[in-house]
Amino acid sequence: MVKFTKERNLINLSEVSSDTHLTDRIEALKEFKHEVASSLLKFTEANKDSEIEARLSASLLFLMHISQEIIRGFANSDKEIEKTLFLEAKKQAERAYKTNFEKKSQQYFH
Repeated sequence: MVKFTKERNLINLSEVSSDTHLTDRIEALKEFKHEVASSLLKFTEANKDSEIEARLSASLLFLMHISQEIIRGFANSDKEIEKTLFLEAKKQAERAYKTNFEKKSQQYFH
């Protein structure tokens, strides 16, 4: 996978990330996932089901938005790179979470 800087220089991400050991990356990801999940649980804590659902909906919309912004920023708004990044994320999600990501996302968003 590659990234273009604002100066349109090409960065090979496999070279950049090879300095980090896989175990370090896995531990950092576990910590990140824990922090996100904890924040989500704290934010959605409420007494009424309707309030919980409203907060959950708002948080999911935010997560979708921030994901899109991360991809757009990383690709410097290049649509082809955005598509490649999304497809790579989708592929990794299918491997990591053992679900059919495409069918599940269609189930929830259609």
